[in-house]
Amino acid sequence: MTVYEVSDDTLFLISTLKEYPLPGHVVLEIGTGNGLITECLTRMGYSVIGTEILLQALSRTASRSATGIRQNQPFLVLSESARAFRNGVFDSIIINPPYLPSVDINDMAIDGGVGGIEILENMIRSSISSLVEDGEMRFLLSSRSDSQALWDRFEGLLHLEVISRKKLFFEELIVIDAKRI
Repeated sequence: MTVYEVSDDTLFLISTLKEYPLPGHVVLEIGTGNGLITECLTRMGYSVIGTEILLQALSRTASRSATGIRQNQPFLVLSESARAFRNGVFDSIIINPPYLPSVDINDMAIDGGVGGIEILENMIRSSISSLVEDGEMRFLLSSRSDSQALWDRFEGLLHLEVISRKKLFFEELIVIDAKRI
């Protein structure tokens, strides 16, 4: 398994964070990958807790953070989700999930399940309760993912809103805000 490297989706999610800052101060990032989003959030002044399932990726995030701003270091946890945390502790949650449709999960950094949303759905379900009551979640999807199925699965539980789009030659990237209903 490899660490997810900086790509168009990472940079797009960061630009969206700068344009539409997250509410509150305490942010959970599920899946730190290469650590760039964690570093960006820390530089923006958020208190960041990052989870990652791959120790190699978590080590890279820690190394990136160690060379950055020293007074606001992220807290990093080896975990695939938010299950390690109690309810109502995060103002915001950010996820750049594996989102490409795939029958088999061969690469955990990019394979999102049959519809490209199954891994993300698990991440969302595991983390909803760890949000404060008026907290929000932000995540990225691809036009190649079955986004309508995601909308259907969370109908009545979350209000989902597309806040930004970026067309690439092979797909469109979509950033979605989610709030509890």
